[in-house]
Amino acid sequence: INQDGSGLRQVTFTPGKAAANSPAWSPDGTRLTYTIQNGTTYVIDLRKPWAEQSPQALPRVGRDEWLHGWTWSADGRTLAGYVMQRSAVSTGIALYSFDSKRDERLTDFGLYPVWLKDGRRLIFCSKEKLYLVDIASKKVREIMHADVHV
Repeated sequence: INQDGSGLRQVTFTPGKAAANSPAWSPDGTRLTYTIQNGTTYVIDLRKPWAEQSPQALPRVGRDEWLHGWTWSADGRTLAGYVMQRSAVSTGIALYSFDSKRDERLTDFGLYPVWLKDGRRLIFCSKEKLYLVDIASKKVREIMHADVHV
């Protein structure tokens, strides 16, 4: 959609009644990832009209697990996300490299990773806590705990 509200166009089309969710724009604005209800994350090239699109599915992380893409690295070469099982349970934070076309598990828990500006670390949450993970060493440390009393 344009800033003035004109030019609205649909960019994702999913099979059946599957909804597309969690869209994430690449830093240069040319690609978009989205996840459909069965858990598959797709990448589309927005420089092409829909008739020429061939959405690329990211490979599964494990037999019954997939990466729910969430956020792109600043250089657009890596997608961070959380690993989901069929039971809709998160089993950790992982990266997908567009260069090598491979994923790498960083943790065995957590949701909603966000890159720090240094491109080496991610912040993510789990329950009432925020964590920091270094992508090279895979070291995780708690950085905040929200003491929630109901």
